[in-house]
Amino acid sequence: MKTIFISGCSGVGKTAIAKKVLHQKSELEKVITCTTRTPRPGETDGVDYYFLSVKNFEKEKKAGAFLEWAEVYGNYYGTRQSELERIKKAGHVPLIVNDIQGSLRFQKILPATERLLIFIKPKSLTQLKQQIIDRHQNMSATDLATRLKTAEKELVQAKKFDFQVVNRYGYLEETVTEIIKIIDENVFLT
Repeated sequence: MKTIFISGCSGVGKTAIAKKVLHQKSELEKVITCTTRTPRPGETDGVDYYFLSVKNFEKEKKAGAFLEWAEVYGNYYGTRQSELERIKKAGHVPLIVNDIQGSLRFQKILPATERLLIFIKPKSLTQLKQQIIDRHQNMSATDLATRLKTAEKELVQAKKFDFQVVNRYGYLEETVTEIIKIIDENVFLT
């Protein structure tokens, strides 16, 4: 059974895409990852993420609970082995929404026959800038510049993924349709 990864730059729409894909593909189940960042409005612990204190994250990391973990924009993110096992045991296909570092770490952990890596790209850096601004209304100019500079570096990593899909701002349904086609052809028809 393959594990599906949806990854891309901060603000590119990974979470919105994944929610729509999960809604349309009942065979898939989201892997709930852990983070030390503060929940955003509307996010729920155990649904969107497992929100952990830095101390608890470090404790789990030391105990070997994470298959992979990374520090992103000053916060820790990690994927528990137990979460992946729970989903597979239930007979569902795991879908992980994570940053590029995490997906590339999984590329080393899982053989190609057990993973599908999908990179979400913005149409342009100008579009990505607007998406980040729309999502983070009060972001400082410095933070925005840092995210855009990081995005430039991350976009170079796209070639290491199995598929690259452009998420054009305002055309989310087209992006979701393309990703579902990729999943159907590479997970369910193989």
